[in-house]
Amino acid sequence: MKPVLTSFIKETSLDHAALSDRFEIACISYQSWSDVERKTNLAALPKRIYRSGKVLALLQHRKHSQYWVLLPKHTAISLPDDSLSIRVEPLDSVDDWILRALLIRAMPRIIGARKGDLERAEADGLFYVTKHKALGKQGSVITTVTVEPWYSQVTQSWRLDIRTITFTPVKAHEDENGQLPPKIAKLPRYELDTLSQEVKRNSNGQYVKRTLWRGRKNRVPAIKLSGEITLESYYRTRLGVLSMFLEDIQRAYGSALQLELNSIQPDEHQTISDKSVKETYSGLLDLMREQPIWISNQSSDPEAGFKLQAELQRLGLEPVHTNQIESNGLNLLLVNNKDSYKTGEPDPYRIARQKYPDTILQSCYPERLTDEAKRHVAEVLVKELLIKSEIQQSKLLLDYPPLPNDAWFITSIRPKVRKPLKVATHST
Repeated sequence: MKPVLTSFIKETSLDHAALSDRFEIACISYQSWSDVERKTNLAALPKRIYRSGKVLALLQHRKHSQYWVLLPKHTAISLPDDSLSIRVEPLDSVDDWILRALLIRAMPRIIGARKGDLERAEADGLFYVTKHKALGKQGSVITTVTVEPWYSQVTQSWRLDIRTITFTPVKAHEDENGQLPPKIAKLPRYELDTLSQEVKRNSNGQYVKRTLWRGRKNRVPAIKLSGEITLESYYRTRLGVLSMFLEDIQRAYGSALQLELNSIQPDEHQTISDKSVKETYSGLLDLMREQPIWISNQSSDPEAGFKLQAELQRLGLEPVHTNQIESNGLNLLLVNNKDSYKTGEPDPYRIARQKYPDTILQSCYPERLTDEAKRHVAEVLVKELLIKSEIQQSKLLLDYPPLPNDAWFITSIRPKVRKPLKVATHST
């Protein structure tokens, strides 16, 4: 089979001489600042730096208390502050990852400058538009994909992080008096370039990087496998965006910056048919009809429990309402989004998990039970209950298709650090 491209960076080729003819790099250190000075001044430092000259891109190196700045050739920054240390560095003396990150973040300015757009913008990478959803006169919800280098602690290597970012109109966040919540008012503004289908940062922009509904995420598929596949549909996938991103690197820097990505050689590619998926879900539901399922609504939506019950009944299940967790049953717990609970306020799901550590619990937010998604949500909830039952009993309850002996899986663990890591486990 053909090799499959990954997002892991195999090699970065940098022509320092060619880049030195076009750019300067400066390092701004705030290492001498006290903790009080950092708490007071650090948040405003990026804006001060952007206002100090023709800054193309900015990168913070927290470990060394530094900001690195990319500038056009023969330009400098004016930042009179004796507490800061500022020095210009030769490009070939800067770590490759810093130079690469700055060049990628500067791409909106570099490509824009070639179009004659000389306005200063706080460049933080390109956002590629993949979807619009109209909101009447307020504008549209814009779903985008952005690409940025990211270091993987697990593999100890760099990769291109391809993320989905949602932009919404500022007007959509106004209250009935036309006022914006303080958190929204402080957010950076963006504008949509309808010609290039790119979202760029602009102080007068009418969009902010925020969803309208907390807990509701937009998604962009990695690849398109069904329906008519066109060039337009390809560019609306994350794989298509990755190809546009690599093309834009060439537009901006030519051969002075080149990324080579790792690839893998798959032994076999097996597509699971829709019929097989439906048959498996049918078997899953047959099995779950033999299990008692309890619904406990501890959210602020009094109708959420009945909505979920109605959807489960459409699947042929007969859940029962309860005011408390049933320790020997399968429990679906309706709770508010975790971000809605204030510090110190009891979170029903956390309390239930602590009180019933060996009981099968699955939580759900009421806002997930929308008309277009409620059937899918109900199926996922039942599937999660099945998986947790299998884990509790240490055995498989359904007949699953056989797996090759050399299959690998990625699973989450909860380490003794704040950010969860991913670890690979091998099947036996």
